Amino acid sequence: GNRAEAEDLMSHSWFSEDIMLSTAPNDSSNSNSNKKLVFFMIGSQRSGSNWLRTMLDQREDLVGPHPPHVMREFMPLISKFGDLSQDEKFNILVDHVCTFVERNQVPWNDKYGQRIIFCRQTVCDQAKASCERIKLQEQGELDNELYLLSIFDSLMDYFADANGKELWMCKSMGMSAYHTSLLKFYGQRRLRYIYLVRDPRDVAMS
Repeated sequence: GNRAEAEDLMSHSWFSEDIMLSTAPNDSSNSNSNKKLVFFMIGSQRSGSNWLRTMLDQREDLVGPHPPHVMREFMPLISKFGDLSQDEKFNILVDHVCTFVERNQVPWNDKYGQRIIFCRQTVCDQAKASCERIKLQEQGELDNELYLLSIFDSLMDYFADANGKELWMCKSMGMSAYHTSLLKFYGQRRLRYIYLVRDPRDVAMS
């Protein structure tokens, strides 16, 4: 079949150059971290995702850390942490997730090459602020997926700050499974997917 040209794709209704070049709409009630675009790489394995991640990580404004797969690893265990609306239970989960990421097989380093040790209080404060924002938005209590997502988001922002960059990209390829929560958390204006597609014959041979 005919291959679509980039110019043709940019004319589609779902593509907005204005959105890609800007942050979310101005809102004095939001902090800067609540306006930035966030990027999630999704698609099939063995499609060059790690190569693309390291390429994009060279940008001056974007980080792409090796993914520890926080959502995938913790969601099956999340009920064991109890009622996450209680500060003590939530703080314990924050500590567990921070420790898990600190021990990632590929270290998360700052811009000086030093391994990052997360300040639990900083991570916790941002995550709780995000939870309060979503509670107001949803007019109700949060499910465990959103509590965990708030911690994940705080860690990604922490990593970006430690590397002196504004934006981040997550290369955990299965994050599309949490699309409903991602949309609630980030909103349509902020949430962006990088969808990798590779010829399945090449995937099989890779």
